[in-house]
Amino acid sequence: MGSNFTGGISIFGAKYSSNIVIENLWLDGGINWFNVSNSKISNIKITVRAGISGTSCYNCTIERNYLDQAHIIFFCSSRLVVKDNFITSSYWHAIDLNSGNHHWLVTNNTIYNTLGIHIYSGSNYNNITYNKLYNCHGGIFLVFSSSYNLVKGNIIIGANWGYPGIMIDSIDGTDHCRNNIIINNLICFGESDGIKYVTSHGRREDASGDCYTFIESNTIYGNGGDGINWKAAYGINHAIIKNNIIANNSGYGINGDN
Repeated sequence: MGSNFTGGISIFGAKYSSNIVIENLWLDGGINWFNVSNSKISNIKITVRAGISGTSCYNCTIERNYLDQAHIIFFCSSRLVVKDNFITSSYWHAIDLNSGNHHWLVTNNTIYNTLGIHIYSGSNYNNITYNKLYNCHGGIFLVFSSSYNLVKGNIIIGANWGYPGIMIDSIDGTDHCRNNIIINNLICFGESDGIKYVTSHGRREDASGDCYTFIESNTIYGNGGDGINWKAAYGINHAIIKNNIIANNSGYGINGDN
């Protein structure tokens, strides 16, 4: 498909619709895929409150799109590549791996002035690498049992709305985020902490665990809170913190009890 187009595009496959290419369009609506595989969305411009979304998709590429007010959100999809997109002023997370997404590569995207990258609800074994996030409402969120993800080489400047640059959220302390690796990221000039563990719904009294997060070789400076805040993780998630450069934050360099 090519040229300008008014409206959106929906493709629903039985199992699966395959080898679809949507490219070189300016849309007044979104793109919605269901059961699509081995396909590509490229060079799409969307400037309305819509987005690129899908459920149960496999081995697809979303690249070089321009999204203003729009975003990318998928459910229960695997082996997607999301790269080289420009996303600004979205009404939700710019890129949302929402529920059961695994083995994604999210790389080299540029994101401004919106909620950042969201890895949610059992989204595991994803690589979030070399993205650039500027003045976003929080940077990268690992939430609710999302585990074994690699967060590497991202630049997060000016995270605001009180969110940290990178956040690990186990909801009530029992929805464990296990064995995530946070390495070689630059996090600076944010309103809050550089990297933070939270239980956003309040910690349950019986919350416990033997989980780990690996935080290594990051550069964290000039933020309004702590460099790394791990206090809420006590007895739930143990941080292995080494070889980081942490300087000139308003709070502690590392704040934690475990």
